Amino acid sequence: MTSAWWIDLDLPPEPTEGAAEVSFLTVAERARADRFKYDRDRARWTASRSALRRILGEALGVRPEEIEFAAGTHGKPMLGGRLAGALEFNLSHSAGLALLAVSDEVEIGADVEEVSAMDDMEPVAERHFAPEECEALFSLPDAERLRGFYRLWTRKEAYIKAIGTGLGHALDRFAVSLDATDARILHLDGDRAAAARWTMVHLEPRFDARFVAAVAIARAGETVDAKRWTPRAFL
Repeated sequence: MTSAWWIDLDLPPEPTEGAAEVSFLTVAERARADRFKYDRDRARWTASRSALRRILGEALGVRPEEIEFAAGTHGKPMLGGRLAGALEFNLSHSAGLALLAVSDEVEIGADVEEVSAMDDMEPVAERHFAPEECEALFSLPDAERLRGFYRLWTRKEAYIKAIGTGLGHALDRFAVSLDATDARILHLDGDRAAAARWTMVHLEPRFDARFVAAVAIARAGETVDAKRWTPRAFL
C-alpha cells in the first residue's frame, strides 16, 4: 500500500502547533534548523520535519519523538532503531510545498518541483535525458515544453531517489514517459521487463498549479492519491 501527503510548508501554525513542531525535534535537528540563514528556510525545514514525524508516527502507532532516522549507503533517509524497516518513505520539497510518500514494504521515491522558467532547459535536457525523452520533449509546442521538462525531471528524480543511489546513477541510463496521463518507466538500462515491475505516478496539487510531482514505487499496479496534510488532524 502506498500513501502520499502534500505538506504546505508556509501554512502559519497555531501557537500550540508551533511549540509542538519544535518539541518533536531532536537536539541535532534543532541545531540543523538553527544553521539556516533565513527565517523562512528555517521555518519550512522545521515544518517539513515535524510533518514527517507526525505522519510516520501516526502510521506506526508511536509518538513522533520516538522515531529514529538512519541513512542508507548513499544517504537515502530511512527508519532506524527499533522501527528500522517498518516502512519505506521518501520526502521531497520545493519552495513552500513538500510531498511525502510512504510504502508498506517496497522501495519508494518522490520528487516535487516548482515549475519555474529556465534559460538552459534544452542543454540540461540534452545532457541528462535519454534520447527518446529529448525527442518527446522537443516535439511539444513551445508553450508546453517547460512543464513537460518538469514532468520528465520529477519522474527521473523519483526513480533515482527510490533506488537510493543518488547522482551515482546516470539519468540517461533509463527513460520515462512524458504524457501526464500515462506516467511510467519505459526502460531501465534498456530492460523493458524490469521497468514494468515499477509503478510511476504523476501528481499535481489541485490547490497550486505551480507544482509538478512524481512518485516511483518498486511494485507494479500501485495507485497513489495524494492528500493535503493538515497538522490539526494529527494533534
